[in-house]
Amino acid sequence: MPWGAQAVFGVVWTVCGVAIGLGPPLSETGRGASSPAVGWALVAFGVYQIVAAFRRSADPPTGDGRPPRHASGRAPDRRTAIGMPLAAVGCGLAGAGGIWWGLASGRLTIMWFGVAMLSVVAAAYPALIDLVRSRRRRR
Repeated sequence: MPWGAQAVFGVVWTVCGVAIGLGPPLSETGRGASSPAVGWALVAFGVYQIVAAFRRSADPPTGDGRPPRHASGRAPDRRTAIGMPLAAVGCGLAGAGGIWWGLASGRLTIMWFGVAMLSVVAAAYPALIDLVRSRRRRR
């Protein structure tokens, strides 16, 4: 992910986290009462993403021509090629459903959870396109 896209991703998660953290809990008892704590965890992750993006822009990684140690150079297997698009569709539907449910019920906390979920799909979009292109070339 380019550093600018990573910074925007971090800003979206920070804004969502602040809105969730300052919003009312989803319920007064049970697990829904922890939604403000989850919101502040989203803020921490968003700030981390912003800092990591700007650190990468100030000191870009140098390529020595060798692939990273964790990269095998192989094309993704069939499970990844099927699972990643399905996960993207599922996350997209969950995010859109969360936004719709939050707006329809008047619970903005749920809407912000949906926005955060849709941002995950937007962040994974370049990797998803690369996966689809690599699978088409193999055929």
